[in-house]
Amino acid sequence: MIPTSLITRMALLQTLVIVIGVFTTGIVLKFHMYPKLSLDWNPASVAVRNYGFFLLIIPAAWTGVCLALERCRTNLWSPTRTLISGIVVITLLIGFLWWTTEKSYFEQPETIGPGW
Repeated sequence: MIPTSLITRMALLQTLVIVIGVFTTGIVLKFHMYPKLSLDWNPASVAVRNYGFFLLIIPAAWTGVCLALERCRTNLWSPTRTLISGIVVITLLIGFLWWTTEKSYFEQPETIGPGW
């Protein structure tokens, strides 16, 4: 079996999070009948639905930066820091994509009538 590095595994996990997040955001928007209903759509959710594939730049950039830092042979970067930074990136991606899925549109406050 060919051994894979920590960077490869973390980048694949980041990519998986992005693909699942973009698909779920698109499914939720379709479920809420985007763009037929005139709701106050979350612009981030719509952007993730339409251009979510651009988020795949994040794992590629993270991989390049971590490879460059680990190959420098300085004591400033280690595999432990690679692991921590990968987990931070995954957590931020999950948080952002969860928000775009959960808040696909903004609810308008109910008004009782004029003057109320």
